[in-house]
Amino acid sequence: MIDVHNHLLPALDDGAENLDETLRMCRMAAEDGIDVVVATPHAYDGKFVTDPDTIRTAVAELNDRLAEEGIDLMVLPGMEVRVSAELPHRLLNGEILPLNDRTYVLVEFHPAHIPVGFENLVHQLVQSGYRLILAHPEQNIGIQARPEYLYKLLNLFDPFTILCQITAASIMEGNGSDSAKTAKILLENNLAHLMASDAHNALSRPPVLSPAVNIASSIIGEERAAWMVTDFPRAVIEGEPLSAQWEPQNPRRWWRLW
Repeated sequence: MIDVHNHLLPALDDGAENLDETLRMCRMAAEDGIDVVVATPHAYDGKFVTDPDTIRTAVAELNDRLAEEGIDLMVLPGMEVRVSAELPHRLLNGEILPLNDRTYVLVEFHPAHIPVGFENLVHQLVQSGYRLILAHPEQNIGIQARPEYLYKLLNLFDPFTILCQITAASIMEGNGSDSAKTAKILLENNLAHLMASDAHNALSRPPVLSPAVNIASSIIGEERAAWMVTDFPRAVIEGEPLSAQWEPQNPRRWWRLW
């Protein structure tokens, strides 16, 4: 499995506090069957500003240490960026690090609302050759109230221009009932493409995917659940377009039943 959203680099954000915690997280990930992790420290979220070269250096040093420790895991560089009007400029200026230095940029909304004009920002990034991954949309209050927003958003662009990444803990009801309900709706309506751990530590927010994959399998089937942690994230880290029959459905009629 490949985990495309993880805060395991030590002392860069609110994730792992030190190298010991990082190594615990890496061992847990490997034991869970994760082969590759993209390290995605927060950046430009109002609190953390992390330099891409700092991330690249930390990843290289961690991979060396993992080899020394005999931990069968590869870590790749990335970044989780809060959506703002400055995002295109920062990206083109080299201040933002796409996942594995390729073409997919992991972005997050403020948890309390959907940013105005996001569609225009996506158009700017697409014209520059990038694609977007929207992190944990099921935890956004606006999307919880109107999951049909994602259906409308995805249909404004070519297929797989925007990918939606749901968090394993949400599927397992670890992020509250609203996030769990919304994650289920997104799965049922082909509005979720990737599943990631968004791990921050080894205890309360651990780097595990397999329990959530099992739950997702009961909702969308084993093959599609597997795609979300294998084929799709592999395309992401290689910077390649996705190819699959994954037609978004409008969830509005189902949402009104909750």
